[in-house]
Amino acid sequence: MGKKQKKETQRRWARRVSHDKKKQTKPGYIARLRPRIQSVVAYIKRNWTVAKVCFFFAALILIFLLIYSKWLTGKAPLADLERITAHITASVLNFFGGPVKVDGTLVHSNKFSFEIIEACTGVIPMMIYVAAVLAYPSTIKINKIGIFHNIIFLRPLNALLAMVFLLDWRKWLGIVLGLLVIYAVNIVRMVTLFLIGTHFHSFFNVAHYLIWQALMILVAIALWLLWTMRLAHAAPK
Repeated sequence: MGKKQKKETQRRWARRVSHDKKKQTKPGYIARLRPRIQSVVAYIKRNWTVAKVCFFFAALILIFLLIYSKWLTGKAPLADLERITAHITASVLNFFGGPVKVDGTLVHSNKFSFEIIEACTGVIPMMIYVAAVLAYPSTIKINKIGIFHNIIFLRPLNALLAMVFLLDWRKWLGIVLGLLVIYAVNIVRMVTLFLIGTHFHSFFNVAHYLIWQALMILVAIALWLLWTMRLAHAAPK
């Protein structure tokens, strides 16, 4: 074997040894993930008040979704609200010139018609708003462990009642006023959608699914911000 071949063999061997050492010292996936988890935990601890509100808000949304899907969908309270929304929408449209008729939850005229369903009642923005108000820090301590226990064991009504009976007057006032405003804005939404469907039918889907959906969520957020500035004076604990 010549000198060149010996040197080449030594280089290859050195590269292989170096590669094996790197392979041995390279940390596993869990070891590499651990510092990131620790940094996230440290961040949550530093901002515990905000994190607590976010967790509580998410839990409340879960409660409302369970109630909505299990007890409200297709049932009397929400069905009544659909019919009321349909009649109010038709009344407003007739006030501004109509003529519009109502058959159950179907609002119709000679040119256009739509049916009021669950999503047309404004119930989703209402849930977001109420959850945000309830999750906001209060002077009254709520047994959150008991509430989470009820969520885990699928007893959302128990969890909701546990919070309702512990509300202070600021939250009651904020919830009542906020729900009334959101419902009123939802009626405006239904009226404008009917007019758009009648006179600008090609624009109806854009207005329905993009513009007004986003506006309703923004209204709920804006009302919550207004409530926190004007009525909620409780300091975070």
